[in-house]
Parts: sequence; C-alpha cells; structure tokens
Amino acid sequence: MRYCHRWLVAKGKAPASEAAFKEKLHELWFGLYKRIVENDSSGFEHVFVGEEKDGVIVGLHNWIQMYQEEKKGNFNYMGYIKPKPQNRGVSYMSPSENEQLITVQFEWLGDLKPESSSFIGSSPAFEFALYSLCFLGGEEKQVVQIGPYTVEVTCYNMRHRGKTYIGTAFPAAAEGMTPVHAATRIQATHRGREARKDPRAAQDKKNMSHAAGKIQSQFRGRRTRADPR
Repeated sequence: MRYCHRWLVAKGKAPASEAAFKEKLHELWFGLYKRIVENDSSGFEHVFVGEEKDGVIVGLHNWIQMYQEEKKGNFNYMGYIKPKPQNRGVSYMSPSENEQLITVQFEWLGDLKPESSSFIGSSPAFEFALYSLCFLGGEEKQVVQIGPYTVEVTCYNMRHRGKTYIGTAFPAAAEGMTPVHAATRIQATHRGREARKDPRAAQDKKNMSHAAGKIQSQFRGRRTRADPR
C-alpha cells in the first residue's frame, strides 16, 4: 500500500499526507451509499463480501469469502467459465494458464451469479492495494502485468450525495492482449468518457478528424494522378 501511495502521489492522484490518504481510502471503500435503499452498500461490501440485488448476486470478487461461504454450505460452485481470448483465431484459453485468476458461475444463499472473476491465493491486502491504485489512477479499465498474468482491472465509481465511492472493482484475464491492444482499449474508454462529459465537443473533434482525413485522401489522390509511378 505504501508503494501505491508513493506512485499516486508522484502522479498527483493522492494527497501526500499518509493520514489524509488513509482517510481517502476509508471514504472510497467504506463510505455508505445507495444501491437499492439509502446506505445499504459500500465498495468493500460489494467487492470483498458480495450483495444481492433483485434476486441476483452482484460483486463478490474475493476467493477467501467464497471459500468461507462454501465451508458454511452457503456457496454452490456451478462451473468454470473459459476466459475469452483477445485475439482472433483462438477459441478459448486453457484453465491451467489462469489458475490464479478464474471466472466462475455460482449460487450464494440460493441466488445466482452467472459470471464472477476473482484472483485465487492472493491476499486481501494485495487486492485492496491493486484496486485502489487502479481506481485512483482514473481509468475505468487498466491492463496490468501481475507475475505471468496479463490482467484487465475494471473499476466503476458510484456517485452519491456529491461524493465518489468505489462501486465495483474486479479482474479479468487478458491473455493474448498485446500492448497495442491494451493501449487501444484504454484510449477508447477515455474517448467514451470524454464524449459523455461534452457530447458537442466530442462530435466537433470527430468532424474535424473526418475532414482532415478527407483532405489527406484528396491530396494523395492528386499526387498519384500527377505521378502514377
């Protein structure tokens, strides 16, 4: 967590004071907000404990909670879901390549979660630090290298009464994703967020790009006609 704090401070994403940083993390993770009714949820509960919403399980991305609930007889493992490849021509990825990063289907207390991804064997402190780093880094989706695994970490915020909290955070296997694929995905996410903030500016930028491309195309066409060789 100290490493994450230093990195975030260097990027201007967190307060330099350790006490202020702890207070920020406490608010992000443990501050209560409304998911169904007032003050019924928090980021920590959603990610590390799990919740029920409209008869379906949401959150619950922690293997220790899964293990503890299975020991109590509350958790029914219903199958492994093969990771989706990022490259064409690959039908699926072998489970052995992702044995510490899995996607499963399960029932918890009688309610279904069709798909949930989780690290296996990692400490809660590691996951807490990783998700905090990615969330405060500012991107909804970030591709990181964790040992032999290429992981796409997704973080969504939850706005409530003028404050921002962690809505969810979870990992997914991103094996086969090249740095170019990762950069393209992150850029697309950024463009989408900017477009939602200011649709008119985003459309103007798109129109300018289209016009520039058209001018370049016409210029290349004239050069070709002038010198067919």
